[in-house]
Amino acid sequence: MVHGQLLKTEVDFHNAILFGIAVSLTRDGQHLGSGHIISQSKYVVKMIDGIYFKDTCDFTVCSAVIRNRNT
Repeated sequence: MVHGQLLKTEVDFHNAILFGIAVSLTRDGQHLGSGHIISQSKYVVKMIDGIYFKDTCDFTVCSAVIRNRNT
C-alpha cells in the first residue's frame, strides 16, 4: 500500500487492518478524521471513533508505515 491509495476492495481493507495502516476518512470531500481500521464488513468500516458506511465515505492510506503490534 502506498500513501494516497484509495481503499476500494475487501482485500485493501483487510490489508489495512492486518498491517496497521493509518487511513484518512473523508465524506463528500470533507475530512472526518484519521486512524486505524478495527474491523470491516461488506458495507461498514469500524474505526476507534465510529462506524462508517463504505458507500458514503472514502478511505485513503495516509501512512504506509507498519505499526508494531507488540507495543
